[in-house]
Amino acid sequence: MSAQIPAILTWRDLHLADAFVCDELNNRLATEAGCSLIEHDLLAWLAATPGKRLRMLDLATRLRVTQGGLTRIIDRLVERGWIERDRPEKNRREVYATLTRTGTGAYRTARSVYSHVIEETFVRHLTEEELQALSDITHKLATGRSRSTPVGRPSRKTDANS
Repeated sequence: MSAQIPAILTWRDLHLADAFVCDELNNRLATEAGCSLIEHDLLAWLAATPGKRLRMLDLATRLRVTQGGLTRIIDRLVERGWIERDRPEKNRREVYATLTRTGTGAYRTARSVYSHVIEETFVRHLTEEELQALSDITHKLATGRSRSTPVGRPSRKTDANS
């Protein structure tokens, strides 16, 4: 048996687990918080950022979506009053997304739903030791490329404060 087979099977199981949890998050967030998982994640990035404001280009990178895809997401959130667009006077080409008070309230509701789903679909099935081992492993994998926080993942300090 090739040494790669266990790694490939483990990677497959990781993807299957991720798909299951993400599907449940999407369904429950839509039903209970009126947003999608990607909208929750966008709100979470803004909520965790000083000033609750990020450049659209940075948001697209962190969410792993195209700029056009992000524009459509932002349009929906602007329409709901959760996000405002901001263009600095000195550089009108840059566009920022800013979390509004209404958006902060929506984020709190969504985060509560998110936390419950994570507890039900993930945490409940692991011992404290298994959860810590998995946390150590995924953190090691996520930071393996460099010492800085990788794109797409808030720092651990930010995660705890969200």
